[in-house]
Amino acid sequence: MHVGSISSLIYRKPWIVPHAIPYLESIIRPHHNVLEFGSGGSTLWFADHALAVESIEHSRVWRNRVAAAMTGDDDKKIELRLIPNYCKHDEIKLRRKYDVIFIDGIHRRQCFKASIDRLADGGILIVDNSNRDEIKPIRDSLRWPTTAFRDGGWSTTFWFKPRN
Repeated sequence: MHVGSISSLIYRKPWIVPHAIPYLESIIRPHHNVLEFGSGGSTLWFADHALAVESIEHSRVWRNRVAAAMTGDDDKKIELRLIPNYCKHDEIKLRRKYDVIFIDGIHRRQCFKASIDRLADGGILIVDNSNRDEIKPIRDSLRWPTTAFRDGGWSTTFWFKPRN
C-alpha cells in the first residue's frame, strides 16, 4: 500500500495530480451523483462535495480501510460496493446515469469504455493516470472537450460529455 493512498484517506483528498484538485473543487456541484472506480480519499472528498457517491472497489482490505475512515453522515452519502472483478461489464451493473464518473482503480480501459454510456449528458469523466498506454485508443478516439493536468509522468484528465 502506498503512503499517498493512506494520506489521501486521512486528509479526505483525491490522490490525483495535485494542481488538478482546485479545478475539481471548482466544477463539482452539490447536486452531482458520482460513480467512482477505485475508492479512497476521493470517495470521502466526493461525499463532502456532491450529493451521493457510488464507489466500486476490487480489494476487500482497501474497501474496509475506506469504510473505517468514514465519519459523520458519510454512510448516508457513500455506497461502497465490493466487486472483485469489476472489469467485466456484466459484473459492473451500473445502475443509472451519473453526473461525474471518476476512474482511479484497476482496469481503467474497461472502466473507461463502460462509463461512456453511463455518463449523463453534460457530465464529467475524470481519469487519473490518463497518460497510461492501456487507455490510449479510447482516449484518442473520444472527441469531447478536455482539460488535462500533468505533473512529470502523471496525468489527470477531465472529459466533458456534450449535451444533446
